[in-house]
Amino acid sequence: MKKIAILDGDYKRGTNLFNTPNIFPNLALMKISAYYKKKGYKVEWYKPIKYYYNNYHKIFVSKVFTFKSPTDQYLKKEMIIGGSGHDLTTKLPDKIEHIYPDYDLYGIDYAMGFITRGCIRNCPFCIVPKKEGLVHKNADIKEFWKDQDKIMLLDNNFLAYKNHIKELEKLIETNTKVDFNQGLDIRLINDDNAILLSNLKKWNSADIRFAFDNLSLEKVIREKTKILRKHGIRRGQFYMLIGFDTTPEEDIKRVEILKELKHTIYLMPYNVKDTYQKAMRKYVNRHFYSVIDFQTYLENYGTIEQKKELIIK
Repeated sequence: MKKIAILDGDYKRGTNLFNTPNIFPNLALMKISAYYKKKGYKVEWYKPIKYYYNNYHKIFVSKVFTFKSPTDQYLKKEMIIGGSGHDLTTKLPDKIEHIYPDYDLYGIDYAMGFITRGCIRNCPFCIVPKKEGLVHKNADIKEFWKDQDKIMLLDNNFLAYKNHIKELEKLIETNTKVDFNQGLDIRLINDDNAILLSNLKKWNSADIRFAFDNLSLEKVIREKTKILRKHGIRRGQFYMLIGFDTTPEEDIKRVEILKELKHTIYLMPYNVKDTYQKAMRKYVNRHFYSVIDFQTYLENYGTIEQKKELIIK
C-alpha cells in the first residue's frame, strides 16, 4: 500500500514532533488526509527515517504561522509545501479544498471550516486580504459538518459577507454550539445580526469574540456594546493586539475601556520576545488587570504572581 506522509509545521513545545504534533488542528492536512485515504492510500505523520528509505509516495507540509519551528530543518525540495507560514500563493485543488476533513487525524470531536473567506478591511498587520481577497462564500456548513455538537468557524470577517444573515439562520437550525474562532467585526454589528447571534448556542462560554486593535475603535465599541446588550449579549471577548502601532499608554487605555464595559480580553503581542509585551500579556491574560493597575503589577511582579497562584489553588 502506498503511503502519504504529512508534516504539521506549527510545532508546539510539549507535543510530539512526529505524532499529532500540534494542539490546534491544521485544516489543510485533514483535507489532504481525507482525499488520499479515500483513494486507498495509507496516511501517517512524517517520520524522517522513512524518508531516507523512500518509504513515501508523497509528503505534504502545511504551516499556518511564520515563526521558526523545529520542523523547518526537515523540509526537502521533494515535499509539497504550503500554508501561509511558507507562502501566500499555494492553494489546495478544489477536489481537496471541498472534501469532508479527516477529523480522526487529530482526534477531534468538533467540526471546523470556512463558510466564507477574505476580508473587506486592509489592516497592515494582516495577510488575509492579500491571501484570500475580498469576502466571498467558500463552503456550505454541511461540507465540513455532519452531526458534531460543536462547530469552529475560521472565517476572518463573517459579518462582512452579504448573506451572513442567512448563514446565521442555518447555524441556528443546526442546534450546534458555534465558535467564531477568528472573531467578528464589531463595526458590523447591528440589530438584525445581534438578535441572531444571541440565539446561537455558544461553545465554552457566553463570549462572542471581537477585536480592539487601536483606540480609534473606542466610540464604535461603546455603541455596538449597547446593541449587543439590548439583545441579551452581556459581554464579548476582545482580541487586543499590542506592539504593532500603539504605545503602552494606548494599550493601558484600551484595557481600561474593556474593563469598564465588562468585556473580557485576550491580549496578543506582535513581538512575543519583547519584555514589555511579555509582561503585558501575562498581566492581561491572567486577569491581573481586574484587580490591580499595570504599574503596581510591575513593581510587585513576583509577589503578586505567587499570591495569584495561591488564590487559584
